[in-house]
Amino acid sequence: DTAVVVNEDSDDVDFRVESNGNANMLFVSGGNDVVGIGNEGDLGVGLHVKSADSGASVSGDADEAVFEASGHGGITLLNGTSHEGSINFGDSGDNDIGRLSYDHSANAMFLTTNASIRTKIDSDGTFMINRTSNNGSYPGLFSVNRSTNAITALVENTATSGIGASIFKVIGSQNTINSSYNLIDGHNVGNNYRFLVRDSGNVQNTNNSYGSVSDERVK
Repeated sequence: DTAVVVNEDSDDVDFRVESNGNANMLFVSGGNDVVGIGNEGDLGVGLHVKSADSGASVSGDADEAVFEASGHGGITLLNGTSHEGSINFGDSGDNDIGRLSYDHSANAMFLTTNASIRTKIDSDGTFMINRTSNNGSYPGLFSVNRSTNAITALVENTATSGIGASIFKVIGSQNTINSSYNLIDGHNVGNNYRFLVRDSGNVQNTNNSYGSVSDERVK
């Protein structure tokens, strides 16, 4: 009285539900032990959503849900404009220790490992590793700013002395004065450059500069 069971004897028979435009809208394959949507399920061990046969097989390490198409295919997550859509990776210790998420309010993408955000892509295309802000206020390793063409590595933080202080920063950026490019731009704390290499080949430090390979200072 508490359940309705179909095929309780586990016979090799199929259970099929038709829709207006699809004769196999829901298909429980008795022989394949797979629930198919849109077609008879013949891949995986759980759910097989299939619009057409791709001719591909599926790995046994990831066969609980299979989405198959012969052409373009995909999965869509729809959310409110001020909310996040996420795919979580969890285990017995943490239900979201890994995470791929999109923040619709900021139009930013995040990649989380070991329960911490490791990568962020801003709405303007700025790419950051081990940091979530591109204003220099947070410690990090690497960022690419699409709007300013700057590549920053070994990023400084707010500390001015001690272990947390910045020692060296490398930036590739466009020079707004003469439209040349700074290929290597070494800084110390306070954003004061110490060593600069331009795309022209000219090299400059705080006390000197040279532009010829025969310069005695190079030798």
